[in-house]
Amino acid sequence: MGEFLAWCESKGVSSLAAVQPLHVASWIEQQGREVAAPSVKQQLAAIRHLFDWLVTGQVVPANPAASVRGPRHVVRSGKTPVLEPEGSRRLLTASTLLYLLANWPGAHLICRILTHPTRPRIMIRPETPLS
Repeated sequence: MGEFLAWCESKGVSSLAAVQPLHVASWIEQQGREVAAPSVKQQLAAIRHLFDWLVTGQVVPANPAASVRGPRHVVRSGKTPVLEPEGSRRLLTASTLLYLLANWPGAHLICRILTHPTRPRIMIRPETPLS
């Protein structure tokens, strides 16, 4: 946000009320040559939110960023790694066990993990403490 305001000042924009859609669009276009599209979209969103807040507070009459379009960015495939079936079974089994152990206060547990090719199960039975 500071970069945008500094850029506006360098272009002779004297106040926030003097910012026009052309200023926002020019800065977004310049950013598009320097950083990735998702970053530019995030910066535009921040500028929109700032001016929305200023409009709500009656500091400026309208949001100059509202009509500015950001760069197009399409994600065709995600970066999230896919777990194999065995890995996902182990993760679910371990996380379920940890959750139950952490949220069963004062109980002594006897735990048995039953492995099955398609459905791992955890069997937990509370046990009374020995004196």
